[in-house]
This record gives sequence, C-alpha cells and structure tokens, in this order.
Amino acid sequence: MKLKTRSKEKEAQFIEKLQSFFSDQGKVLSLVPECMDSSMFCPFDYYRKKLSRTQGPALGRLSGGADQFLSAIGETYKVMESESAPIMGVIPTPYGNLDYAKRGNTDPMVLGGVQNFDDTTWKMLAFSSLVKTKKVSIFSSENYYIGSCKGNFPGDDFLADVFRSEKVEDLSKEDGFTLGKTGDFFYVDVGNVSRIKVFQDSKTNLMRLLLRHMLVPDVTKLFRITVPYLESVDTEVPPPALANYLSGQTDSKSFLHSVQEARKKSALLRGMYLIGGDAYADPEEFLKVLFDEEEAARLTSYLKIIGPIALEGKSQRKLLEILWPKFGVQIMKEYFPDVDESMIKTQAGDPLRQIEMLKRRIDQEEASSLITVNPWSTESSMLVDMIKDYLSMGKSEMLKKWEKRVGFSGLFNSIYYAFVIALQGGSNQRWRFTSEQMMFGEKIAPDIKEILDCTDQTINDKILQMKQYVN
Repeated sequence: MKLKTRSKEKEAQFIEKLQSFFSDQGKVLSLVPECMDSSMFCPFDYYRKKLSRTQGPALGRLSGGADQFLSAIGETYKVMESESAPIMGVIPTPYGNLDYAKRGNTDPMVLGGVQNFDDTTWKMLAFSSLVKTKKVSIFSSENYYIGSCKGNFPGDDFLADVFRSEKVEDLSKEDGFTLGKTGDFFYVDVGNVSRIKVFQDSKTNLMRLLLRHMLVPDVTKLFRITVPYLESVDTEVPPPALANYLSGQTDSKSFLHSVQEARKKSALLRGMYLIGGDAYADPEEFLKVLFDEEEAARLTSYLKIIGPIALEGKSQRKLLEILWPKFGVQIMKEYFPDVDESMIKTQAGDPLRQIEMLKRRIDQEEASSLITVNPWSTESSMLVDMIKDYLSMGKSEMLKKWEKRVGFSGLFNSIYYAFVIALQGGSNQRWRFTSEQMMFGEKIAPDIKEILDCTDQTINDKILQMKQYVN
C-alpha cells in the first residue's frame, strides 16, 4: 500500500460523497448485492437486515468489529463524521489504483470497496474478505449487482450486459457468444451455465474483461476451458497455459498455441501422425490423405523410418520436404525407374518441382522423339529444331537459346516472334523486329501453338502444314 495526500478540493468532494451515501439508507443497502440463491444462512441477507436496523451514528459503532464489511462501514462513517481525509491509501490492482481513506485496522481492500460504492468494479471489493472466508461470489455490471452464496453464476443475461457495457467489438451471437471469426477455437464455460466460443483471431482479453465484473473464490472452479484441437488424443490443458489465460496475462492466440504444441508433443510421443487437428495411428492411412493409394504405399516405408510427424495442413510438399534429405534420390528412383541416377541428382528446387520437372522432361523427350519430318529449307530446319528444343528443354531455355539467332533472316525473325507470341503472349523487345515481321509472326503464332501443344504422331502433319508459310 502507498500513501498520498489529497488536495483540499478533492478532500471536500470525497467527504461530500460520503455524506450523500450515509444520508440515504437506500444507498447504504444498495452496497449489498441481491443474492441469487435461497439459503437460510445467506450472508448477504444478514447484512441487508443488519444495515436496515442500524442507521445514523449507530453505523459508526460497527467499526472495529470482527466482521470486515461491517467494520469498513463503521470506519467510513467515522471518516465522514470527522470531515477530514487528507491522506489516501493507494492499492495497485490490474484495473488501476484503488484509493481509500485509511482508518482503523479494517482490511484496506474491503475499506476501499465500501468507499468506492459508486464504482461497478471497486464496490465488489467490499466483500473481498467474505469471498475468501465464506466462498461466496459477487457479479457486477451496469445493470446487475448479484451475489451467490452457493457458487452459482447469473447466466447469459449478465454476460450480455458485460459485453455490451464493455463495447466488445469482435462479439457475435450466431452460436451463443462468439469472439473472433477465424482460425482454431476453444470454449470457455462459465459456471456450467454459459458458454463462450473464442477464435484465435479474437483481440478481446476475455478473462481480464470478465474478472473486472466478478469476484470469486476460485476462477479455476468457475471457468472450464475445453480445446477441441486433438481432443481425441489428449484433453489436458497444460496448467501454466491455463493459469496464464485465466489470469488475463495471455491472449487467445498464445493460449491456443501453447495447448496445441503440448498436444502435438503428446500425440507424437504416442506414435501418432498429424495433419492439423487430425491424428492417424497408421502411417499409410496418414499418407492416403495426401496422395493416391499407389503413392501412399510407395512412401510408407520411408515415413516409418522417419517416425511420427506433424503437418499444419494437407501439404504434399511439406511431407516430401521432410523425407527428401534422407530419401530423395531413392524416392525419385521409384517414381522414375528408367531414368539414370545422374540425371536425378541434377534436379533442383523443392521435391514436388523436382518430380514435376523430371516428369515433364521425360514427356517432352518422348514427344520430341515423335518428330520424324525432314526439313525442306534452312528456316524449316531451324523451325523443327526450335520445336524439339521446346519439347526437351522447356519454354524459357528454348527462347533464350534461339534469341541469339534473331537477325539471321527476316523469315526466321517472324518464326521466332511467332514462338514468343504463342508461349508468352508478346515480347518486350519489339524494337528488334520490323512491323512486317511482327505481323507475319502474329499470323502464324496460332499454328505454332497448335504444334507445341500436340503430343502424338500428328505433330509431323502439323509441321508439314507450315510449308505454306516457311519456304
């Protein structure tokens, strides 16, 4: 606790506030919450009856008693009577500093709660001692001030009032109370009465917000958190993560990440293979989610050697990147048994690209071998070689290679430009060609594209049809 002095003006305002409070018995009684339970020994009913029978100077005689709440009423009344409160006690809390006029030996927190009777949050602290000793609960919002001596929770109407008064921006009511919209989620059950669904993108610090409106003996008993992620494997929420979240120190995204990482670790230790929140005991069943049956069977033996793994989502590339450092060459041999190992080792890029490019290269070489037509001129020979190069080395390498021959002849320039149009849609080096060469290239570009797309024996007939343009 810290001490600080009040200005004369602030001191006068404080005394005036207390005078207004004690001059109206209804205000004094309003400090005691309505109890939502029916109990013969309800402490809230006792306080209400006690204060109803005690008025004026008799309230001052409550000070110094064993009951902290009643003693705080008495001490506060004496502060009012003295008309002097130049020194304030200051108690730091997660919701700001609680100021109060120190008097007697009453619990400062209780005293601060009584003296801040007009504040939704602070007035609950008038019963902080009672909450500890009698295990009662207090719930306070703009339109509700409720006590429970049996550990019950007021329910959805109270929650709705809290969210409304706090102006929660990412709240929706499509499925009860929902915070956020996307990503993984978890549930916060309050007193087995209300449920809140929290998505990981929620920016609302839910527990900090709720605990501003309730005073309970044990938050771990009032709140129950369930996380659907890998719940079939493990239902435990790590105690440190739970404690940090319930205390309002951790946001929903960090909390979910902690739980997910703990459950992933638990699942992997049990020999499970994971894709997102789905777990598989059999590695082949895991692979069938990513590949067809034949490929899954081919990769199973390698995955068994690697052991259990966790993927964030359904990604063939991520799975192959895990297998590739140790088994890349062997896997490629299984995909392409007739390809020389030296060619396999020349492949670059991620595993999927290596497989795709080698498959394409084989297909192109097969397509290139279909070309049996004999050239009928110098330019036609160049045309046939360009087609073969495209099929064997791909678009970029072919264009780069033959770009060096631009200028050989006007006809070749038109042929090259036609390839550029067919494969890229245009050129950024139009200055290298005359308008006549470009017009002729644009004219024959559709025929060139038809040839390049052909993968059977008719490719020879399509090439021979070019005689009408290439003499």
